[in-house]
Amino acid sequence: MKRHCLKQATTTTVLTFLLGSLMYQSYAKARIAPLNVEEQEKIACLLQDNREICSHFRVKRDTSSCENNNYITAAVINSSLFPITYTSSQFDACLSNQTVKENLQILVYKIYMINLQQMILDKLDEAYPYGVPEDQVLVLQPIATVASVKNINNWNITKLSTLEALLNTSYGSWTANQTAALIARYLGAGNPLDLNLLQAIGGPGICTFNINLLSNISEEILRDLGPINISTCSLDKKQLLYAKAKLAFMGERNNTKQYYSDLTNYLGGAPLEDIKGLINDNFTLDMPTLLTLDPNVLLQLSALDVKRILGDKIVTLPQYESNPIVQQWIDNQPQSALAFLNLNLTGGLVYNNPPWVFNFSIYIPVTGRGSVNLPEVLATILTALLMASWQTFM
Repeated sequence: MKRHCLKQATTTTVLTFLLGSLMYQSYAKARIAPLNVEEQEKIACLLQDNREICSHFRVKRDTSSCENNNYITAAVINSSLFPITYTSSQFDACLSNQTVKENLQILVYKIYMINLQQMILDKLDEAYPYGVPEDQVLVLQPIATVASVKNINNWNITKLSTLEALLNTSYGSWTANQTAALIARYLGAGNPLDLNLLQAIGGPGICTFNINLLSNISEEILRDLGPINISTCSLDKKQLLYAKAKLAFMGERNNTKQYYSDLTNYLGGAPLEDIKGLINDNFTLDMPTLLTLDPNVLLQLSALDVKRILGDKIVTLPQYESNPIVQQWIDNQPQSALAFLNLNLTGGLVYNNPPWVFNFSIYIPVTGRGSVNLPEVLATILTALLMASWQTFM
């Protein structure tokens, strides 16, 4: 299936290029005056099939009458020069809502300029003031991601298959607001907030839910959902999902490894005490997962905490030294603690002992947990003992 789509896409691109070349040649020959800047840019847009190039073709809609009665008909749409011979304002004035309805399948594949695509979407809304039929919504796929939230709010999306087809990113990416609007249309049609929906929209879709909607996700559904990526969720949403996940997987609490494995994708919402518990249960993470933690939690972890939570993967820490959160964490650690990690990390806090205190470092081995560097503690104890002895002597 993928190979067929790739072949079809390649064929379409080649045909578009050839058609564009013929359009340029025929249109240039048909004119005595040279092409103006807008016409040249339109041709470049068609030749390169590039949304970035086409995206700046945005102008206010013109409600003036169609100049010289050059109405856009099915025959015009199928001509090799369409839509090059129309300015943006004339395209708007000469294309009727009825023509859009009757020729939508061709228009969505032939119009590349973003502002013209938006005009098509707006005219379709005008043609269907009570909602664009679901079969027509599916036809919109090639230009759907251009749609405004207002456009989406006029679409009928009653089937999960329609929602899945629209969320497919083959034709472009959706913003969070657009995704939320699509899901709202599906739920607004009376469909349930169930496992099938969550599997279809994935973590990014779930992150577009508001807090009230997230609260309606049951622990049972979350347990059956499997791993999801909630990195795009806000912190309050991550915290809510983590709390729900803890309840969902509580039955596995006696199996430490399985319990934390299931919770891993939700740790971005975990409080400090839960991360400390994870460390004490000797469950390790890799650096990418560690960086999904709430930054406020991560910054409160000591060098020993990080060594224990990363385990053998501690050697990968220097690879992330340029990460802002990692660098901030390094800057907050005593240099002696960083030296204990033996990773040649640069930065950290320097604590200078009083001149009469002898500087030394003692490492006390802790079975299964590395070593602890305690120079400041021992120096303080020694200073207190010396002062107590001096006072007794006096």
